[in-house]
Amino acid sequence: AQRFDKAIAVFESMRPLGLWFPRLSASMDGQIGVLKFAAQRDFEGARPFLEKAPGKLWMARGMLAAAHFKKHQYDQMEKVFEGALKKNKKQGLLWAAYAFCQLKRGEKAKAVEILNNGIAALPDDARLKAHLVSVEKGKKPKMTAYGAEWYSFHIETPAMATTGQPKFMPPQSGGKRMRMRRM
Repeated sequence: AQRFDKAIAVFESMRPLGLWFPRLSASMDGQIGVLKFAAQRDFEGARPFLEKAPGKLWMARGMLAAAHFKKHQYDQMEKVFEGALKKNKKQGLLWAAYAFCQLKRGEKAKAVEILNNGIAALPDDARLKAHLVSVEKGKKPKMTAYGAEWYSFHIETPAMATTGQPKFMPPQSGGKRMRMRRM
């Protein structure tokens, strides 16, 4: 229902349970960070929560790396991505996001190496193979294959991914009002 403040309040109210359940507090911090980062776009407010997230929460770690990328803190970005990939080798989006960030900063050789490592870990992932082919040809990989999960990192917006007008917007009608037909 898009009530993210209420969801965060529920997580905060569960904090006392962290005394009895190991690693529950860190997992809750990771989930709060993901909500703040992806849904509320509170990148700075999400950072302390994302930093406390355990390494197994790959989405939280990926968002922390994306936050470092947006701030041009590339050494920290690499460290976070490497740590996340050690514990989450089977997450194709994490490999692709890391390679995309390296490519965006002009490190094509590192992007190719990352994609090769991702394909070694996930030999059946067709999206990673397609990304590798695109990067080797000097083209930007099409991250739209990952859908909403990719856009939750806020590295790229849907309008940036497509050329011209975004796919979800109706075409311009030239000033005339268009009628909708009933079927």
